[in-house]
Amino acid sequence: DAAWRAAHTTEASPRSPLVEAVDTFAWQSLASVMIPGAVINRLVWATGKVAPSGSKLPTVVGLAAIPLIIRPIDHGVDLLFNKTIRT
Repeated sequence: DAAWRAAHTTEASPRSPLVEAVDTFAWQSLASVMIPGAVINRLVWATGKVAPSGSKLPTVVGLAAIPLIIRPIDHGVDLLFNKTIRT
């Protein structure tokens, strides 16, 4: 999506390819690295507090959470960017 927008940006467009690249880098940093890492870290930590010592349950919970958190995080970062830096 961002690559297509950058490639099809006209000179009259307010968003240059550089702006698109920075937007994509920031979005990927938040939606693919920082937020999922923090969410999974906290889930594993919380599960580790209630699971017996040496249990593999925290790891299983962390891995199982990945497909469940992807869309809400992506949507949330899109919403955040659309209401702030993309306006």
